[in-house]
Amino acid sequence: MSLCRALNLLGGTRVAVDGSYFNGNVSDASFHSVKRLAEDIEKLGSRINEWLNALDQADRDDLESPSRDPDLPAKLEKLKGLQAQRILSQPHCSFVRLLHPHLTV
Repeated sequence: MSLCRALNLLGGTRVAVDGSYFNGNVSDASFHSVKRLAEDIEKLGSRINEWLNALDQADRDDLESPSRDPDLPAKLEKLKGLQAQRILSQPHCSFVRLLHPHLTV
C-alpha cells in the first residue's frame, strides 16, 4: 500500500477487492538471511539438475528399447495417409491439389 501511495496510484476515494487470498507468516522462521537464500537457491539448482539428468536418462532408455508393437511402422504410415487425405479433402486446400495433382483424396 505504501508503494501505491508513493506512486500516486491511490486516490483514497474508492476501494476494490480482487478476491486474492494471501497467507501471512511473520514468525522468525519465515525470515531468511541472504546466506540462507543462497543455500536454498543452490539446493533448488541441484534438484533441478538431478531432475534434468533423470529425464535425459529416460529419453536414452526410450531410444534404446524397441517398440512393443511390431505393427507400429505400418500404423504410422496409415495415420500419415489419413492425415493427408483429411488435409486434401478440405475445401481451402485446393491449391495443394493444383500443385500436386498426383495426390488423390
